[in-house]
Amino acid sequence: MSFSPADFLSANAYLEPMPGSEAFDRDRFTPVFAIHETPDAYEIEGELPHCSAKHIDVKPHRKYVDIACDHAEEHADRPRELGSFSTRLALTHAIDVSRTTVRYHHGVLSVRAPKT
Repeated sequence: MSFSPADFLSANAYLEPMPGSEAFDRDRFTPVFAIHETPDAYEIEGELPHCSAKHIDVKPHRKYVDIACDHAEEHADRPRELGSFSTRLALTHAIDVSRTTVRYHHGVLSVRAPKT
């Protein structure tokens, strides 16, 4: 089963360099995700400031979650900007894929994956 944050919440994020980083490489951006384990679920959160909800793909599986974003943005005043990333987050316990929820709001992706 595949979820797109656009299915849950319509939000747009804009591609901007990270503050204080002139050397930010949009093509090699690799977000960091925090995984918090509670007794009944995993709560995963990561900042994706350069992705819009329609470009994010979250695929929960029994013991891992795949997250990807392919980004292409056209601008009238500057060249086309491209970027992508994908990651697999391994989990210790099995999750209930059918009850996994995804939210994307103001550049932050949140995934809640209940344990089985």
